[in-house]
Amino acid sequence: MELTQRCTVCKRLLPYDCFHKCSRTKNGIRHQCKECRAKESALWRAENYEEITRKRRTKAETRKARRNAAYNDRVRTDPNFHDEIREKTVKLRYGLDRGDYEELLSYQSNNCAICGVPRKETLSKLGYKINLGVDHNHDTNEVRGLLCPVCNAALGFLESDRYPKALKYLENPPFRRMLLERKQREKVYDQI
Repeated sequence: MELTQRCTVCKRLLPYDCFHKCSRTKNGIRHQCKECRAKESALWRAENYEEITRKRRTKAETRKARRNAAYNDRVRTDPNFHDEIREKTVKLRYGLDRGDYEELLSYQSNNCAICGVPRKETLSKLGYKINLGVDHNHDTNEVRGLLCPVCNAALGFLESDRYPKALKYLENPPFRRMLLERKQREKVYDQI
């Protein structure tokens, strides 16, 4: 025999599974059926919409502030934090792992491929190292080399006939030369 109970709102006699559980009542279920409870909750939410929205917004802002504080703490306390993020980003965007980046950096003698300025180990305002940026062809996504921030930003604005060094760089980028030399070395080793 199925247990039943009468809803205090709609006065229908319904089986127990039509009621939500409640630990405060003697029989362990609410006095209102699920249908009536849903209607009542919807009505309350409609009447208190501004308060609900304000509370949600406050909670979201609190979560965001905590998350930002944790991020800022990690930035201040972990000297490798930006290097880790940069390494992941370079791998995702360009397919270069740390070894390829370091090999290309060494191949370029730790200098910018266009202006030849040495890699700066200076710290930014936030306290992390400024590295040479990975330059790539936006159409083919081919990595061309490593550039200082100034040359990397300026490259997009260059007119090819005015800047022969930049044109030379674009035609035969160091990464491509490095890969070709690596393949040639591997062929020599394979022949031995």
